[in-house]
Amino acid sequence: MQTIHMFKKEILVILLTFSILNAHKFSIRLKDTSIPQIAHAMFKSTDNHGDGFYTFLKMSLDNFEYINEMGMSTSAYDMRKGKGKKVKGVYGFSNQGYITFSNQKNSLNNKFKFGRFYINHGFGKTSKIFISNHSRPFDGIGWNASYKKIEGKMYGIQLDPIENNNRYLSIHTIDFKFWDNITLSFGESSLYAGENRGIELQYFNPTLFWIPVRENQPKTNQANGILYSGIKFAKEKYSIWSEFILDDFQIDRSIQEPTTYGILFGMEINKPIKMVDNLLIEYSRVSNRTYQTLGEFGQENYVHRSFPIGHYLGNDFDHSMIVISFEKLRFSSYNILPKFSASLIRDGNEGIDTPWDQPWVLDENLIEDIYREDFPSPPLRIIFENETIVSITWDDRSFLDLGIFYQNIDKEGHKSTDLRFLIRYNLVFNWNFLY
Repeated sequence: MQTIHMFKKEILVILLTFSILNAHKFSIRLKDTSIPQIAHAMFKSTDNHGDGFYTFLKMSLDNFEYINEMGMSTSAYDMRKGKGKKVKGVYGFSNQGYITFSNQKNSLNNKFKFGRFYINHGFGKTSKIFISNHSRPFDGIGWNASYKKIEGKMYGIQLDPIENNNRYLSIHTIDFKFWDNITLSFGESSLYAGENRGIELQYFNPTLFWIPVRENQPKTNQANGILYSGIKFAKEKYSIWSEFILDDFQIDRSIQEPTTYGILFGMEINKPIKMVDNLLIEYSRVSNRTYQTLGEFGQENYVHRSFPIGHYLGNDFDHSMIVISFEKLRFSSYNILPKFSASLIRDGNEGIDTPWDQPWVLDENLIEDIYREDFPSPPLRIIFENETIVSITWDDRSFLDLGIFYQNIDKEGHKSTDLRFLIRYNLVFNWNFLY
């Protein structure tokens, strides 16, 4: 009898293990917001998706995973990151579709990814300056390797062509974690384009610095390179972080071209005072012409399907954001979270969607042989936006936001305001199954 009991126990363990290794998930998602086309700031992490109907499939087979996500809507605006033809009144496209293969041996973990996927690197909570998921998902391959407290990532991406110019983006990053609360991150990217260019292995080598490679071949195989660094200090109650990207720096003082760069600072405090659950403050700034370079069609600009690859606001701006989350109220299986969010954008007159210019080459723009320009470039738009909402959640991904949205835009004394009721929801329905 004891033998039979032990046998049943072993069968149960085997079945449970099989279920874990081969548990698959299918979900559908309904997403909508009442302010999609007027808001300039991203108040939610789901704002990178257009409103509509989404399906998501994840199949896990031991160390192999298959992911597929598709979106559809009757609105061309909501499907603008990938829409083609309208079929029976509906636009749609494959938002994500990729496979991953993982391998672990002792403390070394490797994960390979192939297909269409998001890349979202950095410490920023409300935005990213190096590479973000605001862009259309990328078609490429990726490799993630981690050993103890060191993690490296490498991506090779094919971007959309511009005026018969093939375009490719290579990225590699490395993160070091010290004492469980300090993380240092370094990265580099190179975007290269040309009518007859294909994947170039020199920009696919994770062990080289690509910018010196580019500088050592001044007349061939050029690329628009960006250097990245970041640091984060995190404790249980608070965390602070800072990030910096350098697009172009003039070592020779005789060259008047301004330095192009981006910076981001952030701070988060848990339970700063009674009744406040979380306080988040973040500031980002990207100078004019960052992510851009001289080119007839802007083929080496950091854009993909006309969407910025780095910060979602492009360049020539600074942005301040504050988010105050008050204490949660529990009602049955629902969490009720009051939240106040405010955004201030100083938006310059240039931007990543404007052609590259070189005003420093004209003597009339020099003062005592030095070129200076205002930041952000005038005339400015000062954009203030505020959300005061109550967010109702009942699982990790589903929520309903109800509240007030306010916007004020001031351009050289000409003001416009907008005040309206806000409703936003993200409803996710999951089904787990075995195959």
